[in-house]
Amino acid sequence: MKTKRILISALSSLMFAAQLSLAAGVPGNIGTVTAIPLDHARVQLSWNAVLDETGLPVDHYRVYYDTGSYLNDDITQYGNHLDTPTSDLIYIVEGLMPETRYYFSVTGISEDNKESATFSLEAIATTLAAPRTETTADDQAPTVNQVMAADRTHVQVVFSEPVNLPTTGAESAFLIHQQIDTTGYLAVTNAIKDPSDPSGKTVLLTTDPQQANVNYVLVVGVMVKDQSGNPIISGTADTGLFIGSDKLEGQIMMPVMATVDCGDDLNCFVGHLSDCSPALVNEGDDALGYSIELMQPINDRCEVVYTATHHPNTLVMNTDMRCLVPMANYRAADYKAVFTTDDCEGPLKAGYIDISTIPVADTTPPEDVTNLVLSFRRHMEQFIVEMKWTPSINTAKDLVDQMLYMSLDRGANYDAGKSLGPSATNAEVPNLEGGKEYTFKLTTKDASGNESTGLIKAIRLPQTGAGTGLMLMGSGLVALQTLRRKRK
Repeated sequence: MKTKRILISALSSLMFAAQLSLAAGVPGNIGTVTAIPLDHARVQLSWNAVLDETGLPVDHYRVYYDTGSYLNDDITQYGNHLDTPTSDLIYIVEGLMPETRYYFSVTGISEDNKESATFSLEAIATTLAAPRTETTADDQAPTVNQVMAADRTHVQVVFSEPVNLPTTGAESAFLIHQQIDTTGYLAVTNAIKDPSDPSGKTVLLTTDPQQANVNYVLVVGVMVKDQSGNPIISGTADTGLFIGSDKLEGQIMMPVMATVDCGDDLNCFVGHLSDCSPALVNEGDDALGYSIELMQPINDRCEVVYTATHHPNTLVMNTDMRCLVPMANYRAADYKAVFTTDDCEGPLKAGYIDISTIPVADTTPPEDVTNLVLSFRRHMEQFIVEMKWTPSINTAKDLVDQMLYMSLDRGANYDAGKSLGPSATNAEVPNLEGGKEYTFKLTTKDASGNESTGLIKAIRLPQTGAGTGLMLMGSGLVALQTLRRKRK
C-alpha cells in the first residue's frame, strides 16, 4: 500500500514539507482544514488551495475520514476516503452516523493523479442528533363553538370536540344570565349529551322558561372536559350568546353545521362518516368523476349524495343518487370496500361506475436512493470501486429493481446498466484502471417500468505503475528526517 506521512503542526516543519513536496514533483500540502457539522449525517469541510508540481491549481482533492484520530500514530490507516469532483475548496461529506465524532484530513491530487506528500492537520467535528418524530398528546382544551335555543325550555351547546359531563350534578357546570341585566339568571335544571348528535359534541340543557328575544349569556364551568381529560378554560372560550325563544317544546332541531370541502381527499371525507357531519369530496378525472356530499344522519346511517360531474354516458351527466351508508370510522380503502349501490336511489344508480375498477396508469417512479458514498481499494494493478447508499423510501411500495450505470465521459454517455435487485444497499465495480475518472448513476425502477432520475457520483482513481512507486519511495526518503510515515 502507498506510504504517506503526517504533516507536522509546527510552522517551520510545514514550510520545509512544502519545499520537499515541490522537489518531489507532487502537489503542495494542505495546512488547516475546517469542519462544520450541518446535520445528523453531513459535515462541511473547507481548506486552503494548493498548487500542483507545475504551479497550477490541483485537479481535485482527496478527503480521508474516520471515527478515530491518526495524528499521533506512526502508521496511519483511515477507514474512508473519497475524491471531490472538482477543485472547489468546500466539500460536504454525507452518509455519516448521528452524534458521532469524526476526524478529517485532506490532500491535493494533480491532473496526472499525483498526491500531496503529507496529510493535512486533522479537523474534528461531531454530527448532530438525528431528528426524532414524537407523538404529541392532546393538550387542547375544548371551546364553545355555538349556542342556540331549541325551544323555550331547551338550549343546545355545541363544543369544538366531544366532551364529557360530570357524572352527577352536570347542570351545575352551566350558568345562564341575561346579557344586560346580569342579575337576571335563567335556571338550568338538567344537562345531558344530546342524543340526536352522535358526534358527542353537543350538550342539551333544560332550563326554566326563557324570555323571548332576550339576549342570554351562557358560561361553562371547568367540570366539562374533553375525552383526554382537558377541562374547558375559564375566561377564554367558555362562553356563548343566544337569544331566548318562545317556541313551545317539541322537536329539537340540530344547529346548522358548515359543510367541510375536502377537495379530492377521500380520507378527509370518510372521516366525517363517524358522525355524519356535512362534507364534500370530488372523485375521479376528466373521463369519469363524481361530486359526493355527506348530508345528514338518518338513524344509524349517513345520507350520501353522488352526482355525476363527468361520465362516458352523456345521458347520465349531472344525475344523482342518494345512498345510506352505515355510520362508522372508515379509512378510504375501507369505504371503497363496503360501499354498494344496493342502498341507493336515483337516476344515477343504473349508470354508476365504480372509479376504483378503472385501471390508472402508473407514471411515477420510486424515489431515488440517498447518501451514495464512493470509495476504492487497489487490487493488483487495478482498482475496485466500492459504494454504499441509503435505500429509497419507496412510498408507493412498488420498487422492484435498482440499476447501476457507469460513464467514462463524466455522464455524457452511460453503459447499458447493471441490475442490483430491489434490496441492495452496497455494490462493487471491479477491474477499473487507475488514472481515470468514473461517473456512476444509481436509479430505482418499479413494476410499471418507471425509472427514477438517479443519484450521480464521480470518483477519480489514482495512477498506477512502477514509476509512481519509485517516485513516492524517493520522496519518502528525502523527508524521513522531519516527517513521520503514514499508510492509507
